[in-house]
Amino acid sequence: MAITTYYATAAEMQAEVGVSSTTLPDEAAKALVRAAEGEVDYLIGARPIDTTTGRKVNIGDVEVWQWGKLKRATLILAADLYASPDAFQPSKWDRVEGPDFRFIGAKWAINRQAVNELDQSGLRRLSGMSTGQQRSRFDSFFAATRHNGT
Repeated sequence: MAITTYYATAAEMQAEVGVSSTTLPDEAAKALVRAAEGEVDYLIGARPIDTTTGRKVNIGDVEVWQWGKLKRATLILAADLYASPDAFQPSKWDRVEGPDFRFIGAKWAINRQAVNELDQSGLRRLSGMSTGQQRSRFDSFFAATRHNGT
């Protein structure tokens, strides 16, 4: 399968940052969009990857307005990456303590506007569902101490 862009096009990326295809060639714009798409898929959370597109959301499976929000989030992140190549660095903290550790004042490494677009789309899944019971290594402890959660 050829690696291509899916959530947004090179022309949409160029329009987002307000440059022409001579300033930002199509291949460079596609590379930025692909990187942003990967970040969007990460932010979307627990969803299976479509084998035909390589992405977590298929245009035929969502409403038009949801696709618009997904595209908007992708373009926001791609524009951030265009402006600053290190835009997708891990989150930073105002203060980090120890020895048992405490992180204070999280700073967003990802553009909050893009996250809001994904939240508003209803496409983010921040948890998954288990389809089977697997015994925990703590089950015997819970049974012995009657800490069964009730």
